[in-house]
Amino acid sequence: MKREFTFSVPATEEVSPSVRAIAEVIFKKVPLSRKGQNRLKLVFSEIFMNAVQHGSNYFNPVHLYFCLDDEKIKVMIADHGREESRVTAEEMRNIINYQGGENDVLTKTSGRGLAQIVQKWTDKFEIANNDHGGLVVSFEKDFQEEEEEIKEAPKATPKVVAADLPEVKFEFTGIVDETTIEEQTEPIDKHFEELKSPELIILDFDKTEFFLSTFIGKVVEWHRIATENGGDLKITNINQELYEILDLTGVIHLINITLKEKK
Repeated sequence: MKREFTFSVPATEEVSPSVRAIAEVIFKKVPLSRKGQNRLKLVFSEIFMNAVQHGSNYFNPVHLYFCLDDEKIKVMIADHGREESRVTAEEMRNIINYQGGENDVLTKTSGRGLAQIVQKWTDKFEIANNDHGGLVVSFEKDFQEEEEEIKEAPKATPKVVAADLPEVKFEFTGIVDETTIEEQTEPIDKHFEELKSPELIILDFDKTEFFLSTFIGKVVEWHRIATENGGDLKITNINQELYEILDLTGVIHLINITLKEKK
């Protein structure tokens, strides 16, 4: 049976939690594993935020379309473009396919920074121009093509962490997205601004459910500052779904990470 859902929302970050909640309800109805549903949630969130932050003037409409049938789900997100800096579909494809220096993708903004995840976690990914002067970004996921579930959680490769350093721990809670990132990261930004001596910064993700790529860029920047000051940074208690994001973006090769223990 084919089911279609179409609606429009204003281009503002304030609506993103509600939009993401609607998308999550839809994704929970598709015959994919929990991991597959979480992947769709992240892919959608990244593309939607790219449309709001980079593809729309404030409060212009962003159009959303979901189509489910027995074989696949298709999602389309269309914006009206920014009047002062319009980007064509070809230009956007060049941006998201660009591979600059090592780990360059980690510091890019939402949507572009996780282009590799969009391309790896979907079966069809397209960008086209639309009649409004903006872009239509669409992706599809075939239910039959889902990878077999990994029975065991992936294991992070322990890296040497600088020893005998004073430890400073920061905790994150719930969802770290465009509406909460400033509140949750401001204390750490201030700490690094005042950092004068080597420290081991510990980021505890025990109570973290979800984050966007803009937050990954923050973590990478904190790691850079910590190591440049003779210290180090590590991530602890991260769940399997979030670890998978850091794996695909290459962060696990940069930062010491330990997974959350199953209870």
